[in-house]
Amino acid sequence: MSARMAKRSKKQQKLRKKVQAAPQPTAKPSGRSKVWVYLLPALILALLVFGQTLGFDFVNWDDELNVLENRGVLNFDLKAIWTETVIGNYNPLPITTFAIEHALVGLDASLYHATNLLLHLFNICLVYLLGRHLRLEPLAAGILAVLFAIHPLRVESVAWVTERKDVLFTAFYFGALLVYERRRQAGKTRQWYWAIAVLFALALVSKIQAVSLPLSMLCFDYLRDGKLRLQDVLAKAPYFLMSLAVGLLGVNFLGRDGSLDDATDYSFLGRLAVGAYAYTVYLIKSVIPYEMSPLYPYPAKLPWYAFASFAVIVAAIATLVIGYVRKWRALVFGLALFSVNVVFMLQVLGAGQGYLADRFTYVGYIGLFWLFAYLIQSLITQRKSLALPIKLGVGVYLLVLTALAYQQTQVWENGGSLWTHVSKLYPNASTAHGNLGQYLRSQANLGGARRAFD
Repeated sequence: MSARMAKRSKKQQKLRKKVQAAPQPTAKPSGRSKVWVYLLPALILALLVFGQTLGFDFVNWDDELNVLENRGVLNFDLKAIWTETVIGNYNPLPITTFAIEHALVGLDASLYHATNLLLHLFNICLVYLLGRHLRLEPLAAGILAVLFAIHPLRVESVAWVTERKDVLFTAFYFGALLVYERRRQAGKTRQWYWAIAVLFALALVSKIQAVSLPLSMLCFDYLRDGKLRLQDVLAKAPYFLMSLAVGLLGVNFLGRDGSLDDATDYSFLGRLAVGAYAYTVYLIKSVIPYEMSPLYPYPAKLPWYAFASFAVIVAAIATLVIGYVRKWRALVFGLALFSVNVVFMLQVLGAGQGYLADRFTYVGYIGLFWLFAYLIQSLITQRKSLALPIKLGVGVYLLVLTALAYQQTQVWENGGSLWTHVSKLYPNASTAHGNLGQYLRSQANLGGARRAFD
């Protein structure tokens, strides 16, 4: 018995030696590490486009009121920051970040621009993660991230110091959506009500535009379930109440400041036409970003095509209704997510000096960008023989957008470059010439200032 055991033991030892001597298979890289590679182009291109802002100055358009002359910032007066408005806007959290930066470097614009850029890079990462949770494969999520990173209409939100509120509120906004979607997929939504509520509250004190969050959450519900139920709406009642309270408060602040005073003599139908036209332009510019300007002044008389834009609104509503009935889930989700995030920014009430603003699309465009990426993903899957031409075409398109964004970013180098650009696009805009004159006067260019004022 012992001899047999000894013989078996020798065989086991020989087998063990052979196994140890055999070459071991190389460990395959983690699938997750490969997935993150698709995010890198978006981050690199964003750095290429917006890295130039680190050498930019402040501009004489609201940067004075928000930073340069804001006593809360200059004196690090948190009470003033959190109890006062700026031009009727209640954005205490971004103003607080300005106060911190002023305490560190004074009025050196480099840090202010660097913070905007870092927040934009963070938002790009969140967009990529959202794409992965919303049915996009790594390549499609990467396309979504690149579009969000370098679309030319991003420029205003990133290159303008005052628009810290855009990149800051978006970080909390997308963070709340990401938490919501991940916990919904895990079936643990109730435990995360407070986490979402805190992120939502931080977004709201960064920019009033965040009031659309519960509507975006409903869009997410629809994409996942293919329908909307009353219980989905009721589950978001606390968030809707937060939106309502902040929205009413914000309108009250704007009204007290006079920011809602209508500088035009448009009729009520005309004001609605302004909203319809803005919605139409945002749709077109998502694909063809033409004639970008920091300011789009109201025309003295509304053109005919502003009223014709009502047809686009009707078509969008019809698309959503028919798509919902026929279960065109991707189309409905993308268009609805865009719509609920721009509807409150359509200037029907007449706030501000312009009827459009590139910055208003910073969050809303994620719906259209997602739809574009999803369609590309579907085409590549269904038409494998055309995969390479499709990828090349998308790559060229993204490079063109990158070049346009790089060029548009240079407009924001200082007040001179900004208002020169606006005055060329809108020669009759008194605001552009007046602000250009102020900038030139501050640079001791009295002759140029006189010509601008004239």
